[in-house]
Amino acid sequence: MTTGMLRALGPAEREVLFGHERAHLAGRHHLLSVTAHLAGAVHPALRSLRPTLEFHLERWADEAAASAVGNRRLAATAIARAALAAASGKRPDKDHGPLMSVGTGPVPQRVEALLQPVPGRPRAGSKVTSPLGDWMRRVRQGNGSSNPSEQTVELLVVAGKAVETLVAERSGARVLSLLHQSALKTLSDLGPHARDDLAARLETPPADVSRVIDDLLGQDLVRSMVVNVGGQHEVVTLTAAGAAARAATLGDMKDVQDVLLASITKGERAQLHYLLRRVCATAARAEHGRSRV
Repeated sequence: MTTGMLRALGPAEREVLFGHERAHLAGRHHLLSVTAHLAGAVHPALRSLRPTLEFHLERWADEAAASAVGNRRLAATAIARAALAAASGKRPDKDHGPLMSVGTGPVPQRVEALLQPVPGRPRAGSKVTSPLGDWMRRVRQGNGSSNPSEQTVELLVVAGKAVETLVAERSGARVLSLLHQSALKTLSDLGPHARDDLAARLETPPADVSRVIDDLLGQDLVRSMVVNVGGQHEVVTLTAAGAAARAATLGDMKDVQDVLLASITKGERAQLHYLLRRVCATAARAEHGRSRV
């Protein structure tokens, strides 16, 4: 907390700031932050823990402050203004070390979270589960495989399920399967296609692609038209609504990537992307080989 922050805020917003800092002190968050900082200094592989931990500690303090003042929008405004005040007086190359601040972490995501309803609490006796969480729980309980090869396969499976779950949560009413999304992407990137040409492009049985096209026609995301090129042929093209759905899907994918890959660096993300492309290419060749047998 700095004098610059206090000058930038009104009386009610200062109460948010005080509530935020009191939550850090009550939770002894500084000890957790120092531990993560020292762990990263001792072993570089542990450095990725620090930003994730700091984000959750700041979110904890944000929610405590919002609860204390009884106004989530006021809390969001105060956090944003305090972070701007902190940024204006901070050297870009200066690392804050293990010390936390109201401006620590991805402030836009924190503000967006405060503008949403209060996070729900699980009912008594209920469990919050996720594919990755279930896998980690089984490993801790000794029920998971200790074989590295088997663990790798399990991780690929549960990571895929986690992606599907997150995409479904963000798409909401936009109920589009991966095949629907692939069809929209192809039409967006490469223009109109005949149904059979689209099926060949997607390497998917024509009957499956035809069903997807019928679904997209029913949602007005694509339209069908007849062209006269060596005879009459039906082609499918994207509508304005389809282009908007495609843009929304790209936003969903970006959000999912940011959630799943929050703990790794930009370089590590690029390396992961490269490795996954190699894995998928190998899987595609293996599947093609089986289909020829």
